[in-house]
Amino acid sequence: MGELTGLPATALADLVARREASAVEVVAAHLECIAAVDGPINAVVALDAGGALAAASAADAAFARASRRASCTACRSRSRTTSVPPACR
Repeated sequence: MGELTGLPATALADLVARREASAVEVVAAHLECIAAVDGPINAVVALDAGGALAAASAADAAFARASRRASCTACRSRSRTTSVPPACR
């Protein structure tokens, strides 16, 4: 938990970009931290853990799609005005 929650946002973004951590892992670590320490202080008055995890999952999926497209030779060889090959969607 502390490994991810102690890092600045820029370092977390770098880990996700290098695929050393997923957005879901980062969000889950922060949700665990909130659950562990927020009880007595009640600093978080509204928490949408499900929404946060869903958004993180969507971000991971979008990143994976973008990574596949960037590495696909069929996409790189086509002009930007043509459609994306089905294998790259």
